[in-house]
Amino acid sequence: MSVGHFLKEEALTGAKPERLRALGKLAERRGQSLAQLAICWVLRDPRVVSVIIGASSVNQLDQNLDALHGGSLFEEELAEIDVLSR
Repeated sequence: MSVGHFLKEEALTGAKPERLRALGKLAERRGQSLAQLAICWVLRDPRVVSVIIGASSVNQLDQNLDALHGGSLFEEELAEIDVLSR
């Protein structure tokens, strides 16, 4: 967001920053980054056959691939994500 190429400041208004911080804390409790949590969340759906990740470096690609080692999301975590994403 600080660079202004993709995410604009006006996209993070209202309760969105607080929700993102809460999701970040959930990811941290799981030992993951927020991006890794997002990948796990997308991959939990058996209808999803592929996920496109926007890695801009080999390091970022490696970090995103580490999401595959994060384990499945628990029902409590899914419920928390559902509440935070409303």
